[in-house]
Amino acid sequence: MLKPKRKRTIKEIKQDPLLETVYKGQQLFEENSQLIVRAGLGLIAIIVITLLIRGNRATAATQADNILASAMSHYSAGNHTAAVEDLDHLIDDYGSTQYGETALFYLAQVQFSAGNSDEAKMHAETYLSKGKSFSHRAGSHLILAELFVRGGDYGSAADHYLGAAELAYTPVTDQRNRLSAVHCFIQIGEYQIAENLLDELEENGEDIDPLGSDFKRMRGRLLALLQK
Repeated sequence: MLKPKRKRTIKEIKQDPLLETVYKGQQLFEENSQLIVRAGLGLIAIIVITLLIRGNRATAATQADNILASAMSHYSAGNHTAAVEDLDHLIDDYGSTQYGETALFYLAQVQFSAGNSDEAKMHAETYLSKGKSFSHRAGSHLILAELFVRGGDYGSAADHYLGAAELAYTPVTDQRNRLSAVHCFIQIGEYQIAENLLDELEENGEDIDPLGSDFKRMRGRLLALLQK
């Protein structure tokens, strides 16, 4: 006849490695239950806050994208005033984001197209001081170069054309900007610098084929001036 199983004492349970671990874990939980519950609630709070922040960022990105799209639509339609209002709104509300940074460049471009030189210069210079996009930095250099040409400051214009050339994505764009710099150096009598730039362009002759006629015209003009 089977004998009934004897209940195990706490002492015997402690002597069983597995059961001892479970027992100690239970004891630890009971002794620190409040701390564990608080830690759990804190972790849940962190997760909830993180999800809320991500949701807010996604919503903000969508709103900023819509404002930028509206600004570009107004700009394409030639409504510079409405475009500027949208871009100002974008910078005011999202200035520290990538959208605010992009808006700063487009604001310079819109003001340049509208003929507002001072505003265009201010925004282009601000973008160059903080903007990260290579293409927008190059565009800011070009805006400033054109503004300085309009003002007769060919030395500063040349510097910005060279700055745009350094950031150009294609060889042709690079060379076109360098030729513009050559023109500016010729305008202020810096013939040696202009000649050095043309020599550098000629060394990469395969890249200037689309600009061959402009290159020859600039070289001919420089030679005529050097012979005087």
